[in-house]
Amino acid sequence: MDHRTASARTLSRWSFLKEEQTKLMKEIRRLPGVDGVVMLNTCNRVEFYLSIEEEEGAGDTFMSDPVVPEVTRQLCPKTDSKTSPELDLKISPKTESETGRDEDAKLAEPVLREILRLACQMKKVSESEILPSICFRQEREVVRHLFSVASGLESAIFAEDQIVTQVDQAVVFSRSHQCIDRVLEVLFRMAITCGKKVRTEVHFTRANATAMDAAVRMLKKDGYDLTKLRCMVIGNGAYGKLAAETLKREGAEVTVTVREYHSGHVEIPKNCRRISYGERYEQLKKSDLVVSATASPHYTITAFELEKILQSMKDQHPLIFLDMAIPRDVDPAISDLAVDKKILVYGIEDFHSGMDPANVDALKKALRIMEEIGEEFRFWYRGRDVVAAVGEIKKAVAEDLQARIQKKVRKLEAENVETDKLLAEIRGACERTVGKMLFELQDRLHDRPYRETIDAIHSIYFSEEFE
Repeated sequence: MDHRTASARTLSRWSFLKEEQTKLMKEIRRLPGVDGVVMLNTCNRVEFYLSIEEEEGAGDTFMSDPVVPEVTRQLCPKTDSKTSPELDLKISPKTESETGRDEDAKLAEPVLREILRLACQMKKVSESEILPSICFRQEREVVRHLFSVASGLESAIFAEDQIVTQVDQAVVFSRSHQCIDRVLEVLFRMAITCGKKVRTEVHFTRANATAMDAAVRMLKKDGYDLTKLRCMVIGNGAYGKLAAETLKREGAEVTVTVREYHSGHVEIPKNCRRISYGERYEQLKKSDLVVSATASPHYTITAFELEKILQSMKDQHPLIFLDMAIPRDVDPAISDLAVDKKILVYGIEDFHSGMDPANVDALKKALRIMEEIGEEFRFWYRGRDVVAAVGEIKKAVAEDLQARIQKKVRKLEAENVETDKLLAEIRGACERTVGKMLFELQDRLHDRPYRETIDAIHSIYFSEEFE
């Protein structure tokens, strides 16, 4: 689910706090057949990436064709359902080479049903409310989507660079709770590499922008002089700091609220004033712009408290709220006060920006990078279970070759040739040659014949067949 498939309200109801993410990922990880899970939960998306145990022979179709068209599958309620909605995998027409994916989808469906049930139960929302906003991807579609997400191409602010950090944090979080497996580790590592490469090698118009940058542009367009605005930023997390730094860079007077924990002093952006979180309502009286960007499950500004503040003010000045949080930080009821008061309220969804037509060539370059690194992952995935066998074959062939030529090489000792060094060079060259031969063979055979070939060669040098 992301900003394209769901409304801000739905995203807010489907957003998970850190402790909820921990509990949910651990429950998902315990489901039969699930080897790993990573949860990417940001202001504009809630996504679950799963590594599911393959059935025998699944490797013959999984990630096998780099040019197969993408197949869109959506989870949505069946139209004839009169009770609880059911998952319905709607699959568009496909080529014969894709038919194996239907079986994979059927295998995954019970897991998806259970994840949906667990998540809805945790957030106390009905499946019928959430299902229309959920999209299901698998195999190569997942790789392409994640690489696109990490590159900022799926972001509400096109080509913004905060997302690659969020993807990295999602991996670290999953790893810290023992929920990630090797496949997801490699997939996300390559996605982060892709995102960083796109960021450094591709120049997009207004690249590296954030929702806060878009908010600043809007304020300027509406005639506000930021150098004259008194701003309060509620929240000193990553996005709160970004908001404070952005406003300070524009010349605004910035006050940041902080919560003093037992851990001691809390750092805030340079040249910003600090107040306690509990002083935020008093600071409201002296503020023109309030930005709230926290992960709090509760409103940081309520309509009830704000109305009391407004009534106590003799001369009310215009007040702008920028709610940059999901779930919402600013009480939606404040919009009702705005009818009679000089109040403007904006949510993060008000600062989405699509792709500038001038970015078409840059986008093509980014897609080439994604395809290149995506092929690296495909190659790794298809060959991951034969890497050990290839390594053993390389060494065995090198030892065999060395034993066969050793007598002849010894004769060179009389000519003062460093025999051991020469043998080591021959051995290394042999390993590289065999490795190249066996791995490139993968591009010339289908998965099953390739695996059988590796097993057969392996059995020449080892008594037990590689499994």
